[in-house]
Amino acid sequence: EEVFRAFPGLHGDYPLLYVALMTAILIFSSVTMVLAVEAGHRMDKRGVIKWLFFTVAGGLLFVGSQAWE
Repeated sequence: EEVFRAFPGLHGDYPLLYVALMTAILIFSSVTMVLAVEAGHRMDKRGVIKWLFFTVAGGLLFVGSQAWE
């Protein structure tokens, strides 16, 4: 029984490359959440909205990649 073994769009066996991409997406969305909180402390409403948008987008990408895997 094989679990996910190939990177999307590439031929070959790249399981760690895909895991690295998902990890980078997860870290990116965590960093953007920290930036949103920091913007909130500065009372920067536009900054909060911008960074929360990127946080949600990163989270959706991560969950989507988990579902696809």
